[in-house]
Amino acid sequence: MKIKALVVAPYEGLIELINQLSSELPEFEITSVLGDLSEGLHVFKERYVHKEFDVVISRGGTAALLREHISAPVVDIQVSGFDILRMLTLLKGYRSKIKMIGFPNVIQGFAAVSSLMNVEIPYAEIHHEDEVEAIVKRAKEEGVIVVVGDNVTARLANEWGMQGVLITSGRESVMDAFRTAKQLCKVLRAAKIRNSVYGTLLDQVEEGFAMVDEDGGLTYANRAFKKLLQLPETEIEVNSIFAAHPFFREFVRFTQERPAPAIPVLYETERKLAVAASEVESLPGCHLIKLQEFKSVSGEIYVIYHKKSSHHSFPQIIMTGEAFRDARLTAERRFEAGLPVAVYGEMGSGKMLFMHMLYQSERYPDGSLAEIVIQGGGEETCGYLQRLLQSVRPGALAYIRGLEKVPVPMQRKLIPLIKKARGRLVFSFVQDPKRLKDELLLDAKMYDLLAEDIVFLSPLRENVRYFEELVRTFIVQYNEKYGKQVVGVRPKVLDALRSHPWRGNFIELKEMTEQFVRSATGEYIEEDALGILGNSSVVGWSEGPADTKRINIHQPLEEIERDIIRMVMEEENMNQSKAAKRLKINRATLWRKLKEEK
Repeated sequence: MKIKALVVAPYEGLIELINQLSSELPEFEITSVLGDLSEGLHVFKERYVHKEFDVVISRGGTAALLREHISAPVVDIQVSGFDILRMLTLLKGYRSKIKMIGFPNVIQGFAAVSSLMNVEIPYAEIHHEDEVEAIVKRAKEEGVIVVVGDNVTARLANEWGMQGVLITSGRESVMDAFRTAKQLCKVLRAAKIRNSVYGTLLDQVEEGFAMVDEDGGLTYANRAFKKLLQLPETEIEVNSIFAAHPFFREFVRFTQERPAPAIPVLYETERKLAVAASEVESLPGCHLIKLQEFKSVSGEIYVIYHKKSSHHSFPQIIMTGEAFRDARLTAERRFEAGLPVAVYGEMGSGKMLFMHMLYQSERYPDGSLAEIVIQGGGEETCGYLQRLLQSVRPGALAYIRGLEKVPVPMQRKLIPLIKKARGRLVFSFVQDPKRLKDELLLDAKMYDLLAEDIVFLSPLRENVRYFEELVRTFIVQYNEKYGKQVVGVRPKVLDALRSHPWRGNFIELKEMTEQFVRSATGEYIEEDALGILGNSSVVGWSEGPADTKRINIHQPLEEIERDIIRMVMEEENMNQSKAAKRLKINRATLWRKLKEEK
């Protein structure tokens, strides 16, 4: 296969020389065009930008300009020693005042050789096409008669009444350029084959991989990466992944500032994705990003970053209700005073929804929402938490769950960081923070910092006034998802739903409605669907509170035991006697285990 080469020649003689040498270059399919500097770039864009060339060959400033603006490799026809000697031999006979003017890659060789040959010729370097006119004009004012340089310099000298002498490239220089082009194409072709093999292999894996530059430009993304972020399959049309997904800018920045050791990080768009990033040592400024579907998280702490445009399918009636409106005003008032916010309520009562309501507001147009989940209280976890709190930048929201799992002495160490935090902090609890303080699970000084204007989100069973509207809203959503035409719920079903305990609150209701719609065979949710209410294997809320299915079984045995004790204590409203009876241990043992937790 021949090498397709485009020659952009600054002067006509170069095209003529290449035509003469074409018989000696059988490996090349050569296309030649005349164009100097910006004219050459313009010709390329007008006539050849959509044509595939393996290599572009040019000279001097034209080659440098092309290299800046096109993606194809550009080979520069150098000025050889033969070219310099020929030109100096010619100039030696001139008695008129001479000056060399040109781009550094042409002039510097002449200056060095002329000095060795004891031929003193003054010179001036130009670095951009716009400088040429002023420098040639200055040469004329100095009384220069002969201007030696490249095409644009010689042309301007002639126009201004001086003699322009063009530095030309001989056959040796041209042949060297084509030899360089041949070797370059050989290397690039091998690299292209190798990259194609790697790309094919990477397209077979489930994990997403991408290479991004310091501005977020995607230089490579495998099929899984595009699929996980819903990018175009055929080509990368995103100019910057940082613009489409600002999270990645923050994540890369965080990994650069605090590279070791990493904690699990998730990114929530339409789904939760586990994310990792590392700097590519051989490519400064470039980072390799890895994505994969979230399955489970082991460890005592992890972070979920939320995408601002993520779809949250809870009805507006919840977010525009009085409780959420008052909660938002309280949060904004405390944020203005530089204070953190505390929010509590049962699992599924809308605490995360409340955070998204804040996040979507116009007060946070360029911020981020990081959800920090604490599952244990080891010393290493506290160190991670301290670094995370320090990394929250101005305008960002941080939503912290599980602070009560951090030992009280460690909580106290966090208070100065919380007071100095640059972003907005929201602490979330399932239990009333006052009860947590009384049970020695929340530091007294931490409680004092949070106590004023604590936000409480009431459970679903206390919001029955818009219960039916919620059910109908969820039916609309799942009709669309499952292609159903359900128009309502039979009265007995609605009564049963109203009397259900709803330990999972809004989330449980949403999941239950999905099951109803998916199993519906007609236009109404009939009474035979009530069996789903008692089927804990379907929804997962009926046998216990929301936390029941959230125990991390990948942690050490003692941590699992601690989580079970805490769960039972919460179910028994922190009554140690009842909890000890359920756990089949005596109260003293339970007290000791709770004490060890502190």
